[in-house]
Amino acid sequence: MKIFNTTNKLSLTVAMLGIVGLGLDSVAAGDVAVEFSLYSDTSWSEATLVADVSMTIEGLDLMGNMPVGGGTYQAEIFLFPVWPGVDYYSGEISGWLSDSGEGWGGLGFDFGVDALSQYGGGGNSISMEWAWWDNGGNTEFSYGLATWQGGFADYCGVDTLYLGWPIIESTIPAPGAIVLLSLAGISARRRRR
Repeated sequence: MKIFNTTNKLSLTVAMLGIVGLGLDSVAAGDVAVEFSLYSDTSWSEATLVADVSMTIEGLDLMGNMPVGGGTYQAEIFLFPVWPGVDYYSGEISGWLSDSGEGWGGLGFDFGVDALSQYGGGGNSISMEWAWWDNGGNTEFSYGLATWQGGFADYCGVDTLYLGWPIIESTIPAPGAIVLLSLAGISARRRRR
């Protein structure tokens, strides 16, 4: 299974964000960055790799912390297909979360018909199952099979694309938090002198 090359892709993502005019100052507290690879089947082999994806979703600190029922979010999506080029979408997506109340549920995102429309109509969506359990007073989560359906999957000649593991999910700190951490570091260094 291919492991997402975070360093190179993340550097390219940051560079692309600069190109499209999204400065770091526009990232609000509690945004989440999600990175994963898409495969045409569940062998998750290099031969079935279709694309790497990097998404930033504003207003969520982690996908599993979405309110039950979901909501509408602003997103930046970079699609790095195996063929030359990088595709980009910036706009509204809707997210949903279901909770069975018995330790399992589902979550997903619908991108709408305008997202990645160069691959045909029909919109794109991601969905996955998830479970949680109490591990000695700490709640732990596990994501199940995750799929991508819609225009991009159709373009690739399949009904469903599969998200490969690992799915890397990181909370993006607010610029104010970065400044405070920097000031704390400067203060600590001055005290050592």
